[in-house]
This record gives sequence, C-alpha cells and structure tokens, in this order.
Amino acid sequence: MFSIRSQLPISASVSIPAEQSQSISTIPGGRKIETVPEKEGLLVFLGTKSVGEYALNILGQNIPRTMTGKKTYDILFLNETTKNDFDKKKTEFTFPGANRSHLQSSNTGVAVDAGINFTVMEMKSMLPKDLTPGRYDKIYLIGDGSAGLPLLKCGDEFLSPTDIVNRLVEHNLHEVEDIRLTSCHSANITKNNDFSPEEIEKSTKSSSGWLASALFGPKRSLAEHVYAEFESRGISVSVSGYHGTGVFYVPEHGKPTTHLRSTTVPATPEQTVRRSDYRLSLGRTQPTDID
Repeated sequence: MFSIRSQLPISASVSIPAEQSQSISTIPGGRKIETVPEKEGLLVFLGTKSVGEYALNILGQNIPRTMTGKKTYDILFLNETTKNDFDKKKTEFTFPGANRSHLQSSNTGVAVDAGINFTVMEMKSMLPKDLTPGRYDKIYLIGDGSAGLPLLKCGDEFLSPTDIVNRLVEHNLHEVEDIRLTSCHSANITKNNDFSPEEIEKSTKSSSGWLASALFGPKRSLAEHVYAEFESRGISVSVSGYHGTGVFYVPEHGKPTTHLRSTTVPATPEQTVRRSDYRLSLGRTQPTDID
C-alpha cells in the first residue's frame, strides 16, 4: 500500500460530468422545476512541457474532498502532453486492495492511502476544448513559488505574471473571475514565522530600501504581481494568495479533511492552520468560502 507519509509535505497550493445537466423536481400540482447544478472549482496546471514531480501535488488538491465525500474537482491541462503525462504518473499512486470502508479507518495512514487511490480513480483530466462555459466559479492555479518572488513553477517551467495572465486569457479562463494561487507563500513578500496577526502583517510589507524601490519598484507577493498584471490590461478579476507553505496532511492533525498551510517544510504541527483562514484576496470579488 502506498503511504503518503513518506512523501510529505507537498505543495498545496480541482470529477464533474463532461456535460452540464439540469435536475428536475416535481412539486404538488405536477409542475416541474428545473434547477441548475451548483458551480464548482477547477484546478488548472499552466505548464506546457510536463508535470514533472507534481502528480502527487495535483492529487493532493482533491484528497480532502475525497475524504469528506465531496466530488473531486476537474483538472485542466493546456495540452495533450501535460495531460497524458499526469494521467500516466497518477497511476503510480493506486493500490488494488482499496475499498470505501478504508476511508473511515481509525488508522490515519490507511485512510489517507485510500483517499489517494479514489482521488486517482475519480478526478477528471480535461483540455480547454472540453470546458463548458459557466460551469466553474473559481480556479486554483497549481505550482510552486516563494515569498516575494514573481514566478510560478509549473513542472519544468518558470512562469512570470505576464506568462500566467497570457495563458489564462488565451483560454478565456479569466472569465471565471475568481483566481486562486495555491503555491507556497503566494500572499507573502517575506516568509511568515507564525500565523499571528502581527507576523502576517509583517510578511506582507516590503522591506526594500528606498533606492531598491525607486529602481525596481516596490516588492510584491505573487498574488499582487498577478493582480497588477490583470489590472494593467483592464481585466476585472479577484486574485487570491495564501500565507505560509502548503501541506495537506499532518499526522498530528488526523485525516486531511481540509487544505492546510504551515510555516515550515516538513510541517510544524503547532503552526499548521486551515488554508482558507489565511487567504489574501485582491479585487472586486471577496471570496468567503472554505477551500
């Protein structure tokens, strides 16, 4: 049985039917009312060469959903190369003896292994041509990053804020309007040492001197860089980043039922928090959901 404990931590920093359908309910009198399915999130991998070592990272975005009985989010790749690479690599994280009862096991390792297995089986890989307009209300950009660095690493590629926005706009993904960067320290200019209000505020302030600021501009978090790029093009969206380092499983916290952030890699249990509680959002839409 594959044990994710040997692979921790991974960067934290999205299966929906291919065709959106309406459900129909009948009320007294025989009248039928059509209801539109609730919109959902979409995972997006912007790399175009390979997923590299990110197969487990991508699966990790859906494991809390599998553990809590929710639908897994779709994962969008921009081309066949990266999609096929992921579809091949994800099979390394399955085991034939898994069944649904294992998700409820009191042995956290067994439950997590089962969660990975069913995530592999249920999450759907997509290409831009497979997207249904209006299905999704938020997108999660997958990759790796560092505090104050205007780059998103996707597989073997380093994407600048311009690259990120170009690829989103090329495939009309900016129309979703709620864009979330799950990479490590995507909301930080400097790394936060803990999650106290004072430390969070400190991590979002530029420490550059006046000369550096005059020559290169103020230092920003990746989320701020991406938001500024959208703003420079007159595109109105919400861009969110997260404080701290992304992890999805800390043994001391039990089963992974929500996304987590920590201050260190490996995770520090006493400094591990729910991701959505430490989200920084920029723009006209202020998300309030737990992700």
